[in-house]
Amino acid sequence: MLLAALAVGPLASAETERSVSGARVTLRDVVPSAPEDLGGIDLGAAPPAGGSRLITRAELSRAIVAAGAQPKELQLPKVVRVVTATKRWAPEEIAAAATPLITSQLGKGVVLKRVTARRSVNAPSSAKVSVGRLPKLPKRVGTTTTTVVLEWHADGRVAARAPVAAVLEIDEEGARPTVPRGARIYLVIERGPTRVTATAVALADTDADEVGRFRVESTQKILSARVTSARTAKVVGGGA
Repeated sequence: MLLAALAVGPLASAETERSVSGARVTLRDVVPSAPEDLGGIDLGAAPPAGGSRLITRAELSRAIVAAGAQPKELQLPKVVRVVTATKRWAPEEIAAAATPLITSQLGKGVVLKRVTARRSVNAPSSAKVSVGRLPKLPKRVGTTTTTVVLEWHADGRVAARAPVAAVLEIDEEGARPTVPRGARIYLVIERGPTRVTATAVALADTDADEVGRFRVESTQKILSARVTSARTAKVVGGGA
């Protein structure tokens, strides 16, 4: 019955190619003439950047019927090749994009000297580039090289990744821990709407965003807290 219904409508020619920019393919992407109420029918995932996906007339018909409509009024192609609109990032482009992203995460006393990418990357043309948290840097003066991973995000998913080498220069200020052992710091203790602060002493060198152990001066109780700045840390659990 379904094939008979398809035969009623005019048929498109053999293979058509359509380019999409999102993570999902809709009927509107492959049949631009689809009416507004059917255009948003989901046809599944878009192919990865640089790849393609074939969608047959039978698949289109099944999706239309599943949505409670009939395909006989539509001009459906026999087969559609769907490709994702892609941008090819050359190594020098990747390095240029990574430089400000890495620089924005560096603390005082750390300078980015250069970024090197070794290979090109294919990513959806609509993807946005970001960089994850930098690896922990050594606490010593001098030049160090670390690997940073760039990510291309499109429609809420990671579409591509690429590593780059970042050469950093660390001076004496950059080699110092955020909170050195013996430093006095304010602990922030939150219990529901209640917020209490207490002065404590660091029991070991601790960097920003790391969890360290601190002795509260008034009670001598030891608490674990995540360092948020050179002067504050947020308690994350009880201690001995």
